[in-house]
Amino acid sequence: MSDIRFNIFSTFEEREVVKIKNFEFVKKIEVIDLKTLDRYKKLSNFEIARKVAFIFLFNPVVLVLKITFNLLQMGFDCFSYVFSYVKMAKALANGAKDFFTKKDIVNKSFLQVFELSVTTRVDIFKNLAQDIIFIVRAPIYAIAIQFATFITLLSPYRARKAIAKIERSWNYDLDLSYDYKKNDDFKNNTLIKALYITLLKRNQSIVFYLAPCFQPGSLNDRHVISPLKEDLKR
Repeated sequence: MSDIRFNIFSTFEEREVVKIKNFEFVKKIEVIDLKTLDRYKKLSNFEIARKVAFIFLFNPVVLVLKITFNLLQMGFDCFSYVFSYVKMAKALANGAKDFFTKKDIVNKSFLQVFELSVTTRVDIFKNLAQDIIFIVRAPIYAIAIQFATFITLLSPYRARKAIAKIERSWNYDLDLSYDYKKNDDFKNNTLIKALYITLLKRNQSIVFYLAPCFQPGSLNDRHVISPLKEDLKR
């Protein structure tokens, strides 16, 4: 099969990729990054330019939404910390009652109060610090994506690769399997309720991708049977 070079400096080639899906052989023309062996969905330069324009326009919106989410998470963290005092007061009351009635001299409730006091303080400082870091770094990632869109003028596939890498890093290096569209809470509930559950549980395994079609697969995927990575070595 003939290979197609996009330009003399490119490390991308179009190849027929054969993989097994649902016990069937599936053949597709995909774009292979010869350095990393990443597999990209084949798109025309016009399609890439159209999607990059969409990213350029809506990336600032994503920035605002992500910062807002982290601010809400900080609010939930603070509420959780305040609520821990209610738990400590209840445990302290139970401990005092057991102590004075001599039901439990070596009181486990007092130990629970001490444990809650330590763990909640550690957790609140750790979580708030993490939320602040996420808020501070968000504009950096957003600006990087905006600049990466201009690479499209020189090399569409290099721009696509750059945007994909930056967005994945922004999403805590979690792949598309963690996208909110695939999460059960978002599938089975309204958006507001799903967000509430996510914030309450502090679920950090849910991400949002603005350009999921830019994210690559890998030639090392166990379902891929052709081409072999050895065949692509130069």
